[in-house]
Amino acid sequence: MHIKTTLKSAFLEDDYIIPIDGTQYFQSESVNCPSYLEKKHRNGTVSYSHQALCAAVAHPDKRQVLPLAPEPIKNTDGSKKQDCEINAGKRILHSNGSPQAEPAGPNGK
Repeated sequence: MHIKTTLKSAFLEDDYIIPIDGTQYFQSESVNCPSYLEKKHRNGTVSYSHQALCAAVAHPDKRQVLPLAPEPIKNTDGSKKQDCEINAGKRILHSNGSPQAEPAGPNGK
């Protein structure tokens, strides 16, 4: 498999990778709360959504994948600046013990 060969080249000895991806699991044009992300569309409408960043521990030679707890992408500190996948990624790596990850608050602080 091409993907398995590509993944193997990214590993050193017994190291694992943590694939991370964002997902949106709720969207509405009328229902909202303080932690919802807000998107303003070109036509003037506004939609509200819940999003999360999901991660898992994986290795190309192992069949098992260990999912990690999802990290919500949400507004929590009352700031007008919205949270994003990059800041959620920093939080998820930091909370799972990655020494390279610097902790980030919900809005990068």
